[in-house]
This record gives sequence, structure tokens and C-alpha cells, in this order.
Amino acid sequence: MKQPARQIRSASGRRFARILCAPLACSLLCTLTSAAAAQPVVRATQAANEAEDTRPLFARIDVVDASRMLVPIDTSVFLDAAGKPLTDFAVLLEDGTRLMHSLHALRVQFAVPSYAEPATQATRLAQWLGPRTTTSAREVTQLEALSLAEDETLFIAIDPPARPTGATIWIGGQRVPVQWLAPLAAQLETDERLNPAAGSRAWLPTRGPMNTVAIADLLATEAAQPETRWRARLVEDGLSPINDTRFPRAQDPFVAALADQLVRRWQIALAQLHTHDAELALQVRSALGLLAEVEPRVSVPAWNPLPASTQRLLTDLLDMRLSPQRRADLATQWLREQPTFTAWVRDDGGVLVEKHAEESSEPRSPLATIALTNLSAREELAWIAPRDSAAAPDPRPLEPRRTLAVATPVLPLDVAGQQLAQRGVAAMLAPDARRDIVATLGDDAIRLSVVDGPIAVTPPGLATGVFARDMQLAEWLSAATPTDDPAWATAAMIYREAPSPSDPGTTNPRRLWRVLVECALPDTADRSRESLWLYTGTPNAAIHIWRISFDGTITGMREQDRELATLGDTPRRATVATIPGGVALHIPMPPGAIESDGLLRLGIIRMDARGVRTAWPRALTPWQEEPSRAVLDTTTWDARIDRP
Repeated sequence: MKQPARQIRSASGRRFARILCAPLACSLLCTLTSAAAAQPVVRATQAANEAEDTRPLFARIDVVDASRMLVPIDTSVFLDAAGKPLTDFAVLLEDGTRLMHSLHALRVQFAVPSYAEPATQATRLAQWLGPRTTTSAREVTQLEALSLAEDETLFIAIDPPARPTGATIWIGGQRVPVQWLAPLAAQLETDERLNPAAGSRAWLPTRGPMNTVAIADLLATEAAQPETRWRARLVEDGLSPINDTRFPRAQDPFVAALADQLVRRWQIALAQLHTHDAELALQVRSALGLLAEVEPRVSVPAWNPLPASTQRLLTDLLDMRLSPQRRADLATQWLREQPTFTAWVRDDGGVLVEKHAEESSEPRSPLATIALTNLSAREELAWIAPRDSAAAPDPRPLEPRRTLAVATPVLPLDVAGQQLAQRGVAAMLAPDARRDIVATLGDDAIRLSVVDGPIAVTPPGLATGVFARDMQLAEWLSAATPTDDPAWATAAMIYREAPSPSDPGTTNPRRLWRVLVECALPDTADRSRESLWLYTGTPNAAIHIWRISFDGTITGMREQDRELATLGDTPRRATVATIPGGVALHIPMPPGAIESDGLLRLGIIRMDARGVRTAWPRALTPWQEEPSRAVLDTTTWDARIDRP
């Protein structure tokens, strides 16, 4: 089969950047449309107004059904064109009608992650869409508005006029374009295609039959926040105007009103698109509330998490100056910009290919397991192979929103790569040293770097580099490596101790292998909630699963592990030492972990006191129970390898 032409892009070249946290103020600010900023606004005010500063603080306010306007502002609205404080701050229509208003401070705070050990899949998925937050609001005076806390955003709530009129309003010293949108009820009465009572497809939920406990918990969390309630409803009830009972409303009236404002805007935007092109509207809705099956019976949100992209779509769909066809064209363009697929390394080398002949001196070679998810709306051919492989590709059809996992050979390291490996796995993944796997879907492809192996382990030991926390949605889409707070960083070294002349039990070199793990943690952290987990052997068929607590206790997590966690009648223990800023643990390698040919398949997890999971040799997805494995060659410890 002829291989289709394709564009290969590295992880760093993807169009989607990693997001650690999108501030609520930015997200809500984007709900005020931006397309109008580059276009002149027709002035209809008196000549006196022409002398005022007419630079808009915001591009446009979209007001649905003459509802109360909730607008994020900054303190510049309290100043005139010369930068002097206004003597009479007011909100005015173009004709001078004064509108009642109030000021509010919105506070967004990070929620403390739930602690559970072992963490359930639902608990791990709770962070999939980013750090969880809680939102509250309080009414403030103009004087208080000038000195808000750093985590507070200033809003103004404006009562609607009795008769909406004019293309702009004045908020203090700023002139802001405004668009008065007809209520959704009016559209429902005049267009049977939008009537939910008549079974309109305009309000179909995007989740379909995929409604696991983990997804239900995620949607409930999203629905509790004003900037994401609309999407939770889109997935769960299709944003139906007659079905808003699935999720409770926020107890804070201002927060609830803020969520309702965004819901109404999306209802209007998607209803208008459905009236013009129902099929296109269904595609847009599906992309906005996309769920993908990443493993059998495991589905997760897979929509574009970047607020700017989503808000630009809302901007365009609500711009009533544009023709319906122009708005449809912009929606089509937005769809083309969405990621068509993503790929990630599920395991670096936990599966080993046996030697072809018993007398062969060649070591077993690892297979890397790569997963690829089709995020597009159509079936495509997919294949996964080493970048420099001369073998013909083996394309397989992959349905929309489904995942393909393939075990593929890892090309062996050359001499330079082996030398670089001695600097640590992090150095080995540098662009000039990596061995790439290429995942292809249709005409597009992504390069992924894997931990080459077997990796020669030589004195003083193999440094792992910093452990990576679980991936979140934005990192999964961009193939980016997650980062974490350095105050909770973890790193390890695999090494062999020197034998002790006074201890005959140390004459077997396989009993001398250790893992040194250094864990940073604040002084106030609860060490009883800290643990390390060692996995050896094949993923999902591990030889050992050991849990090591920070008091040195080693616990075998399965029946076959418990006997190996003791030395005779004495339980094995890790040596624990306090170091500046954290704890160091010297952990004996589980008996039998080093296999007959000297290879060691190892993966390590830390569950810290925050409830955050980090792992080596690579970041995990929340639905993975076990870590990836790196394949280490312990036979090279006594061999001489020239080091750079």
C-alpha cells in the first residue's frame, strides 16, 4: 500500500500549547466578543460625547433577552480621558439614560485535591480538565473596587433599560459597543426546527451513551463553575432550554447569574447556526462537547481546552452584523483548526521481544506501546512505527472518537546514544538523542520520543530526572510533558551498592541493587500520606508491586508480593533520611526483579500528601493504573564504558 503524503510535526510544533490554569477573568473576558475590535463603530452620540475618550475597554457586550449585564472591568473606567478620577461615575445609554448598576468582586480560588490511596480512576480524572477551583462573589463600593485582592476580578452588574436602544453604552469613562440579542423564546416560537418539545436535533447532548461515573463527576464539577457550566450542560442535556435540572445552580446569586449569562449566549449562538445549517451545527456541538474512548469502556472529555479558541467561535456566531452564511463559514474554519488526533506513549519498554535462538547473545529488545486517538468526525487510516524504520506501514481503519494501541519496536541506541544515556533519562530524551516513534492518522503525523532501551547502567548509577505528574487534557492534546511545583519534585537513581566483607549475603551482586528516591516536600506536609510504589516486569502483569511508606515500611500489594517483602522472618525496609527540603529513601530492589539476562523493567510512582500522582519514566494518563516501564541493563555495571 502506498503511504499517503503526510506532514510530521513534533510535539513542540503542535498548535495546542499546554495550559496549567486559565484564569476566570480571562475566560469571561473572552465571552465579550472581539471581532468587532478591528472594525469602526458608528457613533450616534451627541457632539459633546465626541470629545470623550472613545477607546472601548471591551470589544462588545452581548445582551440576551434584555437581561442584566455582568461585565468584567478594570479601574480605568473610573477615570476620564485625561486620566483623572470621574466626579460622577455612571452607566449611560447613548441618549443619556442612566442605568442602575452595582460593583462586584469575583474571587477564584484553587480547590484542594481529593486525597485517596490508592486513588480511584474517578479521583485521578478530577484534575483532567485542569486544577479545580471554587468561585465566590461579593458586592463592593467604588472605593473598595480600587484595592481588590490579587485573586479577585472586578465586575459591574448593569440593569437593562426599559427599551434597549443604541449601539454603545458608556461605562464611566469608557465607551463600549453593545448588541441587543432577541430572546431564545422568540426563536422557538417562530422556528419549529428549534422546538425541543417537538424532538429538535438542535438540543442533542454530545455524550450519547457514554456516561460513566468519572464523566458524571467531571461534568458536575464543570457545571459548578460559571465559565464552564454551559459546556457541562452541552454534554449532558444539549443546552436544552426546557431541561436545566441535571446540575444544581450555584448558591451565590451573582455566580449563578454569570453562569446563566454564558449559557444564554451559547444557546442563541448554536440555535442561530442550526437554523442556517443543521448539519454544521451538529458538528460544532460535537466538537465543543467532544468525548473520546481512550480504552475499552473508558471515555474522557477531549475538546479543545483553549479558552481563546472557544470564545472566538462564540464571538463569530453572535456577530449579527455578519450574514448567516459568513457565520457558518467561520464555524467551518474553526472546525478545521481543531485537533484531528492525538497520540501518547503508554509504555516505553515493559514488553520485551525474546531472542530468536537460545544460543543468541543479543539481549531482548523492548517494544514501546503507543496509543493514538482519532478526534475527527470520520474514520481514518492510522499506523504507528519507528521514524527510521524501513518496514512498510501497516495502516488500520480507526473509527471516530476511538483509540488504537500498538506495540512497536524501539530502534537500539548507537554508541553516542548509550553515552548520552549515562547522563540520565532526561538527557536521553533531548532532541539530538531521542529515538522517535511516528504516529500517523490520515495525512497528519506526530513524533513521540521514547525511552530507548535497554539502557546501560554504570557507576555511579542511572539518574531518572524529575518525575512527571499525570497528564491533563491540554497536555494530552499537545504531547507536552506536565510540570509540577518544585516544592514537591521527585527524582531517583538506580545503583548497585558495594559488597560488605562482613555480610556474606552481599556476595550476590543482584542483592545489592537499590533505588534512591529523593522527594521534596514542605515541612508542613503530612508524611503519613506519602508513599512510593515500585513496579517491575510487564505492565498489567507485574512481577512485583511494592508500596513504600515514608517510615521505611515496605508492603507487598498482592499475595505473591508479600512473601518477597520479607527477608526470612524480618520485613524488608527502606532506609529513610531527612534531607534539606525533603526525604531520601534507599529502597532494596525486589528479589527477582532483575531477570536472568540482567534486564530490569522498572516503573516508579509517588503518591504525595496533596493527592497528586507523579511517575517515572514518564507522565501517566489518569486512566492508567500502572507506570510505564524503562528497560535497564544491569550487566554493564562492571563493564568499562567510556563516559563523555
